[in-house]
Amino acid sequence: MDTQVEKAIEEGLKNFTTKYDLDDTIVDDLRAMLIAAVKVHVKPRPVVSGAKGAERRPRRKTGYNLYIRAKFDEAKQNRTDGDDSKTNSQEQMATFSKEWKDLSEDQKQPYIDQAESINAENGAESSGKTKRTGKRNLSGYNLFYREERDNIRESKDKDTALMVAVGAAWKALSEDEQNDYKKRAVELSANREEE
Repeated sequence: MDTQVEKAIEEGLKNFTTKYDLDDTIVDDLRAMLIAAVKVHVKPRPVVSGAKGAERRPRRKTGYNLYIRAKFDEAKQNRTDGDDSKTNSQEQMATFSKEWKDLSEDQKQPYIDQAESINAENGAESSGKTKRTGKRNLSGYNLFYREERDNIRESKDKDTALMVAVGAAWKALSEDEQNDYKKRAVELSANREEE
């Protein structure tokens, strides 16, 4: 078990026992239950690729990233020192994103060129992502949803969320029934790729 988790458990028990007068055996039982629960329910964080000190691959920049950063910097500079009004960064982000969409290609190009230059300098020349062409493959659940949504919608009250009802119906299917949908979805996906 992680030492941070152990420290947190001990600190929590200490705070708990200072608030309530508990027998030592009860505290020991609580500790054992907490440790057992942590072992079952708390998963360790995945290790970030590359050990400490190892050089990490720089993240690829886009023209959009640089535009948004410039707009935030500009907004920060325009704020006065005595300005107590807190601007909502989510609202700013929405505004800046809309502005980016409304820019012409010529207005976007300097940011795109700058991003390409930074990526070349940092060795982040390719994003490693390829654009998806065509339609996505169906899953068994997607096919089940397509076929059963109208039946489920008719049988449920208007207040019941459709997706919750479809999800529950999917989970209620046997493994063989789910596998049948999955096989059919693979076949349909293969046929869609041929078209």
